[in-house]
Amino acid sequence: MKYIAAFSVWAASVASSVAAYTPVSGIYPLNASKSSIATTYGGNWPGGMCSFSDYPHVGLNGVALGGAQWFGAAGCGACIKITGASGSVTAMVNDQCPECNNNHLDLDEAYAAKVDANFKTKGIFDIKWEFVPCTVSGNLQFKNKEGTSQWYFAMQVRNSRLPIDTLEVSTNNGASWTKVNREPYNFFTAYSGFGEVVDVRVTSTTGQQIIQKGIKVSSGSIVQGTQQFSV
Repeated sequence: MKYIAAFSVWAASVASSVAAYTPVSGIYPLNASKSSIATTYGGNWPGGMCSFSDYPHVGLNGVALGGAQWFGAAGCGACIKITGASGSVTAMVNDQCPECNNNHLDLDEAYAAKVDANFKTKGIFDIKWEFVPCTVSGNLQFKNKEGTSQWYFAMQVRNSRLPIDTLEVSTNNGASWTKVNREPYNFFTAYSGFGEVVDVRVTSTTGQQIIQKGIKVSSGSIVQGTQQFSV
């Protein structure tokens, strides 16, 4: 994928979409099959735009999403069932494909043969795909970005069964909530910070909400949540 060539246009469009963030439930409907095309690339789980550098993808493949479905990294962590001429796989969105139009997926070559054994000779091949709940183990995880402090909030929600729509923060025991913008590298960021300990409310694209209380804001730390979305 040619990130450098596409960066300027991509950055401008992402900045606009993040600034005017809207609910994404209509973009990620579960179990709604689409007929489309796929291509392949070398794969880059730790270096993908979703910033899963220290999140192991045990039992899941990576896939790059493009077009309106990328939506400023809102697709990060969503799971997709991909079916082709040779079979099906389930993959988790871990990267962006700037050159891909809506519904076009870019697959890691490591598993593309399971979808279409002739993917190398075809180059572009037909698929059907749909968003599905992720078969992850355990509860939500809350990753504090390196450099996070009481004056700079940057948190990633991962290990979710469902795509994440919004993240809100409360510092007054839930009396009020502040919605936090999602950056194109998949961290919800507030440059003024919220202090050392916060309550976090996460909403999935299906409208389910989880409140995790008393998360310590600490550079690079990963907080294991106590809840998971139902499916």
